[in-house]
Amino acid sequence: MMQSNTVIRHHDLPANSDAMDLVDSYQRKDQTEHTTKAAPASATYVKTQIDEALRATCYPQLRSLSTSGAEGLIILRGRVRSYYLKQVAQTAILKVDGVTEVQNELDVITDPQSLKSSESL
Repeated sequence: MMQSNTVIRHHDLPANSDAMDLVDSYQRKDQTEHTTKAAPASATYVKTQIDEALRATCYPQLRSLSTSGAEGLIILRGRVRSYYLKQVAQTAILKVDGVTEVQNELDVITDPQSLKSSESL
């Protein structure tokens, strides 16, 4: 941790101050001044992280889902075999930095034939 050199002048001292309180207040002020917010994640970075999050679920079906969006809102589209997989996909995406909301438009298809025909598209 880098220490800053803060100069305390006599006129900076409050009339009834305890030396440790003064040092603590300057350290807090210094830490506050040097704290910066992280830059918002780029759309390409977020998309890459979403793809990786879906792959990390170990459900191959989730790798082919479509995602789009901007400014933290992600729209999730595609077809899955169960409501469980629909929830897994949504939860995985919500864990990605830069994602604040997921609009889950996944269709749950319980008929295996319908699912296979959609996967070949």
